[in-house]
Amino acid sequence: MTTRHTIIDGTQLEHTILDDYLCGICCALFAHVQCELCDNTPGVLYRQVCPLHKQAGSSRGQSD
Repeated sequence: MTTRHTIIDGTQLEHTILDDYLCGICCALFAHVQCELCDNTPGVLYRQVCPLHKQAGSSRGQSD
C-alpha cells in the first residue's frame, strides 16, 4: 500500500505504508518511510489518523 503526496511544485512523492504507526482512530499500527512532507521517521510510535481513515473521512464511530 502506498500513499502519494503532491508537493507545491507539482512533484509527486510516493512512499509505502507499513504497520508501525499508531492510528488514533482505529488504533491499528501504521508506518511509512521518512517523508519530508510528513516529517515522520520510521520506527517512532505516535497517534495519528491512518491513511485509510483519512480517505474515508475522520468522523467514523464504532460501537463496541
